[in-house]
Amino acid sequence: MSSLSATHLPRLVETACARAATSVDLGVGAFGGNGSNLAFRMNGTYTDMWDYTPVNGLNIINHCAGAFGRNCGAPLPDWAHSFRTTWATGPLDVSLMWRYVGETTDDDPATLYAREKFKAKSYFDVTFGWAFMEGVRLNVGIDNALNEKPELGASTQQGGNVEQSNTYPTVFDVIGRSYWATLKVNF
Repeated sequence: MSSLSATHLPRLVETACARAATSVDLGVGAFGGNGSNLAFRMNGTYTDMWDYTPVNGLNIINHCAGAFGRNCGAPLPDWAHSFRTTWATGPLDVSLMWRYVGETTDDDPATLYAREKFKAKSYFDVTFGWAFMEGVRLNVGIDNALNEKPELGASTQQGGNVEQSNTYPTVFDVIGRSYWATLKVNF
């Protein structure tokens, strides 16, 4: 029986995830509060390499970092992140979140499709929170506040290199601007 160590395995995936958070006490508060706070949080992923072999034993390697299409599936950008800034004072807080998806290119250079590249996309979400009673909090928000439209292309059912709805709904916002509200009651 032989053993296989990690040094004998091919390098298939290289990603780096970044997470950072910080906050600043502003010392000035609204609504009779003792102060306010400005917080920042960022989560990001850098993908340098994402390779796979679809059929074991064949010398086919799909290079999917920064690509999308029939071989790689949904877009996997080299860089994607979410960055949230929150201002909190007393019972109120306001947040702005920036969701970013980097550009990707088609994974099949030998075939010309209607969609060869997806441009980088940014979405901005706004959230307002109000703790108006002990144990009761209301949150309202707008997702995709600027109403960014999804990138479109021909789906694979139509001979293209894109998924359902002529885009990638797991990556791009297909609904457009949406509004929501939640009421949280602790008892």
